[in-house]
Amino acid sequence: MALKKNGGATDLAAGDIVSGGMYTLAFDGTNLQVLELGGFGPGLSQIGGLVDPNADRLLFWDDSAGTWAFLTLGTNLSITDTTINAAGGKTVIASGSFAATNSQVIATDIPAIYSHLALRYDGLSSNTATRRPLFQFSTTNGVSYDTTVTNYQGMYFENGATLEATDDASVFWHDDQAASGVFSGTLYVFGYQGGLFPKYSSFGSQTSLGAIFVEGFYVGSVSAINAMRMIWSGTGNSDGTSSFTLYGIA
Repeated sequence: MALKKNGGATDLAAGDIVSGGMYTLAFDGTNLQVLELGGFGPGLSQIGGLVDPNADRLLFWDDSAGTWAFLTLGTNLSITDTTINAAGGKTVIASGSFAATNSQVIATDIPAIYSHLALRYDGLSSNTATRRPLFQFSTTNGVSYDTTVTNYQGMYFENGATLEATDDASVFWHDDQAASGVFSGTLYVFGYQGGLFPKYSSFGSQTSLGAIFVEGFYVGSVSAINAMRMIWSGTGNSDGTSSFTLYGIA
């Protein structure tokens, strides 16, 4: 009986066994075959060299790095035993109260990973009369916000009135309100991830008018929207008692 290599009749020679290689033995009825496990051997060595992450991870081939690595689960994914769970619904991106200032950053670093965004605000009021809140987008992560009226191309419908064009640099439309008058609303933003003009739909209410519906497109940029703020239409500050929540919808 002789040592042969890779299932053939060639004798195993010096240099056929290399460091880092993976091999197995098999008897073919006459000779003992030394079988090389091809390119899989070095891969097993790479896998064996990975550091224990002390958490559930997925093993994957990172083609750009040319090696094996652990994959971390992203938003709304988790592992229970041997099952991957995918959660739907909404994720809170930012929440808080409107401070007693003229403007309020709602969120920066908005990730472009959600189907769409949803904003809810309640009880917003100014300490100055004849003011209305404006909600504006940024594609520079809050370095600047778009204050150009014509970049918010919307139409509004107010309490059974005729359809009219919005005339504010804002995704909501409100009338001026007396001091301490209350504004509330809900906003949905679609296509905010970049490459398209985002579409927005909003519903607002205020003390003296009731329901106002807005449908529009933001045409100021096709870059991803990554920040949002509220600013009053003139001087004066929020009264500090209102709240907001920005959601990412899966």
